[in-house]
Amino acid sequence: MPPEGLARTCQTCGVAIFVRHEDTAAGGSYTGDLSVSTLDADADSDAGGFGLHLRLPTGAVQTVSPEAVAQAIEAGRVKPWDLVSDNGQEFHPASDHPELQQAFVRGDFSPVIQRRCVNHQADPPAGTCRKCGRSYCNDCVATLIQVQPRLCPACNGTIEDPDPRLTELPPWERWREILRYPVENNAWKITAVLGGLVWLGGLSVWLLPINLLALALAVHVASSSVRGEKKLAIDAQLDLKKLAGLVLPIALFTAVVVGIVVAIELYAPPSARAILQLPLTLAAFAYLPMALGLLLLGQPTANAFDPSTVTTAIKTLREDYLLIVLFLVAISVVVVALQTLFSFIPWLGRILGAAALAYGAIAQAHALGSLLYLNRERILAAAR
Repeated sequence: MPPEGLARTCQTCGVAIFVRHEDTAAGGSYTGDLSVSTLDADADSDAGGFGLHLRLPTGAVQTVSPEAVAQAIEAGRVKPWDLVSDNGQEFHPASDHPELQQAFVRGDFSPVIQRRCVNHQADPPAGTCRKCGRSYCNDCVATLIQVQPRLCPACNGTIEDPDPRLTELPPWERWREILRYPVENNAWKITAVLGGLVWLGGLSVWLLPINLLALALAVHVASSSVRGEKKLAIDAQLDLKKLAGLVLPIALFTAVVVGIVVAIELYAPPSARAILQLPLTLAAFAYLPMALGLLLLGQPTANAFDPSTVTTAIKTLREDYLLIVLFLVAISVVVVALQTLFSFIPWLGRILGAAALAYGAIAQAHALGSLLYLNRERILAAAR
């Protein structure tokens, strides 16, 4: 841990925690928590009692020094939308205050939904602020948020029902649903269309561009899953320009990787092929899904494929991303095994192989999109 300390967000409850060394904390650094009810209500500024009046999630207003607020901003306890005042009467967002503006960074403006009550860490949320992401339990809603419309005590944002993502399971814990997704209800029709495109694209070198349509369909499935949609369907009106902006960078990246693989297979010594192809395999199953995810979340192409941005986003999800990559690899292994088996069937084998590939691609797209849906704010904050 560096001498200046570290700010980290709890993956369970979403609360930011700022940690410093004991020797630096003893020198006057703020180490309290501005987001919980245990805050000392009588604390004031070090500068002769002068300070800012800050609205807390507890409903109280506390006077603290601008330096203490700036440290709490760095720790993630004070949000850009939290209300502060110089005189205790006229409150404005903290990000508008001239002494606090420089303390915020771009990632602070992406709300992270808290999975536990901001005032009572053991209690699940009964309401969530759609502006700052704080969650409040039944007791807080009953005592602090009684009026209509319900407003967050800290930022005056609208309190609504808890984010539905808080009750959702990650893809690997509902793998049966993921595997049913490509054929459930009328989804088999879209899977069949994708399989047909893959089959046509494999008939001739001149028909290879058809695979771009197949890739576009798979990207559309992932895009729908990022929005939290649970049923596979093609929208009546597709944004073809936006879809092309997503597909072309992925196709170009894939073409480069495939070209390098072919070159290694043709020109590298047999003993070195596996060693040289290993980084490419890691790129295909680790780098590319996150790059696609950043594109789906609205990041520019240059930022989405930037190695540092992709690496930072992967580190943010850590175990979750590792599990989804293993899940994608498992599906790919099954698809390759089925294609190998079907290759021994005359005439029908190629069609069945294309169908298996289409099924696997849609299942993978849905699994990746579901992970992005659950972690959208965390990924965007890391990308900034």
